[in-house]
Amino acid sequence: MKTVKMNIITLLLTLCSLSLFAQKAPIIKGKILNNKFTQVDLKLAYKNDSISYGKATIDPNGNFILNTTITKPDLYRLTLSEKDFFLFALLPGEVIDVTFDANNLQSIVSVSGSENMTFVKNAADYMASNKRFLDSLNSGLQSDPLQVYYNTFFQDFHQFHQTNQEVDTYVSKFYNTYDTLLQVIQLYSEKGKIKSKNWDLFLSQAVPLMKNLESSFAPLKNYLNNASSYFDFKANRITNTGDFYKILDEQYLDQIDSRHQLVYNGSYVFVSELTKVILKRDSLLFNELLSDSKIKKNLVEEILKVIEKNPVNSADGQTYMSQTEQTNNAANILKEEAQKQVRAVVQKYQNFYNTENPKREQGFKKLILDNKTQLAVLMFIDMFPREQNLELHSEVIKALQSKYPDNPLVAERYTIETKPANPTAIGAMAPDLAFSNPEGKILKLSDLRGKVVLLDFWASWCRPCRMENPNVVKDYHKYHEKGFEVFSVSLDKDKNSWIKAIQDDGLVWPNHVSDLKYWSSEAAAIYGVTSIPATFLIGKDGRIIAKNLRGEALGSALEELLGK
Repeated sequence: MKTVKMNIITLLLTLCSLSLFAQKAPIIKGKILNNKFTQVDLKLAYKNDSISYGKATIDPNGNFILNTTITKPDLYRLTLSEKDFFLFALLPGEVIDVTFDANNLQSIVSVSGSENMTFVKNAADYMASNKRFLDSLNSGLQSDPLQVYYNTFFQDFHQFHQTNQEVDTYVSKFYNTYDTLLQVIQLYSEKGKIKSKNWDLFLSQAVPLMKNLESSFAPLKNYLNNASSYFDFKANRITNTGDFYKILDEQYLDQIDSRHQLVYNGSYVFVSELTKVILKRDSLLFNELLSDSKIKKNLVEEILKVIEKNPVNSADGQTYMSQTEQTNNAANILKEEAQKQVRAVVQKYQNFYNTENPKREQGFKKLILDNKTQLAVLMFIDMFPREQNLELHSEVIKALQSKYPDNPLVAERYTIETKPANPTAIGAMAPDLAFSNPEGKILKLSDLRGKVVLLDFWASWCRPCRMENPNVVKDYHKYHEKGFEVFSVSLDKDKNSWIKAIQDDGLVWPNHVSDLKYWSSEAAAIYGVTSIPATFLIGKDGRIIAKNLRGEALGSALEELLGK
């Protein structure tokens, strides 16, 4: 009997020993390349408390051995400094050998002793590969010869065109001022002369006009002297451009060269002589000599002589200005074509990304599903938003719950996965609506099945709604023929205000409904709307694609769904 008792005690001690061994705290044997840290401190990854689960000193070679005190599987943060840390998924009993680089704490150089951390390494490598893929595409796009050429052309030509438009403005001012100066001369002259009683009046009006002529001509002169140093659209041209360079040369460059020379050749001598007279007048004024009637008479006669001997042809100004509209049109065509070429290059890279990225995403999802019982999956699953990946999240979280039912992170996620589905979640079928339009006719949301529909909750009294309406109107006109509809639900309580707002904002689509119950709107309750504007973009299959897209975001989504 005593022997049997001793055997039982021995068996119990053995079982206790095995149980204690199974719960033995994990050990991390680490190697940090390019090390710049002095110690490591292990804390929970999702709590900002001061509890430490193990500390260790890092030796000069970057090595450390961390004996932890953890007893439960969980996610931990290996803190290296106030800003630097490394994430671990740790299970009792593990002895992990890990090497990572202080210059890149997002990846693992090598790891053994932990299925969780092996998965983390593979997932991090996957992410790094995806980043290299994206960086490669971006680098290719930024250095693509066509993109570089047309982007540079657009920027340079846009500046060049603006400069020319500024010159055009000054040239127009020059001719208008010249005509005004002739009118002043005509006003004060008799038989080609100006009487002494009118000298002061004439000079007071003529001199400012003369200075305006000088300052208006200067930008054209500076442009002709300097533009070629900054802009050269003849060099480094590319092939296979269709009519691009023909428009550039014949309808823009040649035209502006021709009209600039027309004005310059017809006015340069006049302005040069005028400048001399202006300088002479300023000198006389400075030296207080204009009170001398003889000097004043000579100045007036000299002004008349300059204008008489160097007449400016006003018809040149008319010819000049008539050509500006043509060259402006050509400039707009050239800039649009350059942007079109850039967009085509960008689209080429976008198409490649759109083809390859789903394959990479599927590969990453497979990696997650193949390791769905590893706690470390929680570090990466949110890279795939739950609302767009309901099945992935459900499968992973249920697998983790079966293995780690007591883990707080898993329990929290499991609660989310098992609660009743949100009827208006992205990916869910849009609940049907059936309400009256302003004429009393019942309109149903489901009648628009087969089209892309924007379900728009708004009201006449909602200022943000009214501010957003022009964007919706613009997108409706752009995409309606391609299968886009708007179903507007008003939270108004006054029918006349509702109808007036529809008319005032140009909401031309026919699908307007309301039960005129203000915030007690039954449609708003069905969709859980507690503030407006609120929108739901619904696909052709009746499923909710996105929520609360505003401004350019809505246009971008429609372009992706329906094309340009």
